[in-house]
Amino acid sequence: MRRTPKLLHLAALACLATVSAQGAMIVDIGVFPVSPAATGYPGGTAGWGGTITYTPDYPGQPTQYALFTGVDFDTITPVGTFTPFFASTQFVMLVNDLAGTTWSETYDSSIPTGIGQIEIFPDVPAGAFSAGTLIFYYDLYSANPFTSTDPDILIGTGYSASAFAYVQVLGNTEPDPVPEPASAALVGLGLAGVVAIRHRFGRKSR
Repeated sequence: MRRTPKLLHLAALACLATVSAQGAMIVDIGVFPVSPAATGYPGGTAGWGGTITYTPDYPGQPTQYALFTGVDFDTITPVGTFTPFFASTQFVMLVNDLAGTTWSETYDSSIPTGIGQIEIFPDVPAGAFSAGTLIFYYDLYSANPFTSTDPDILIGTGYSASAFAYVQVLGNTEPDPVPEPASAALVGLGLAGVVAIRHRFGRKSR
């Protein structure tokens, strides 16, 4: 864990966190899947998508910019290695304007998108379960840090917001994928062709 959370309020059953950092902001975090847990097989992966919404803490609050710099998964029962996707290639900036701003991505390991994934150890037994906390780190600014020329816009660093997350390990091996209908049809035609050829040659040999 790189930084220490400052103020946390966790909704445990819904995997939703609302964090108020020194009365300056409200960050709502949603992690999905919520129930059941993210699932995967030994040697495979399991991951989460999510949403983060940044809204004003009170009417008329001055505009603030939250620059999210990364995410960690903290657990005492690891079943694999965590790889972050969120803010891994570029920082994510949210603004607490009147409507608030939201980051939202589904989990997809091939792109990759989402919060991140667990690369499950190959020797983890089926049924293993890991409960932990996803910790999102951010800094606060009074203006857009990418465009402002004011050297005094930094409000503070080292803030964090958290939400519960879970991983469930399934059977010992991942089942073979079911062939798509088109693939199944091609296989059927191939088998039919083999049968026809064998039948034709069989008739000539008589």
